[in-house]
Amino acid sequence: MVLQKVLADKTSRVDLNEVSKGMYLYHVSSGEERITSGKLVVE
Repeated sequence: MVLQKVLADKTSRVDLNEVSKGMYLYHVSSGEERITSGKLVVE
């Protein structure tokens, strides 16, 4: 795991300045329920 963050609002920003370039998979969940997931490319 590269990053784990608690999202407090409907809209949240995640600082990726310290993350290496590449492709990452993400998911957003609430408890055991997965809300969404996808791919993120950091260039």
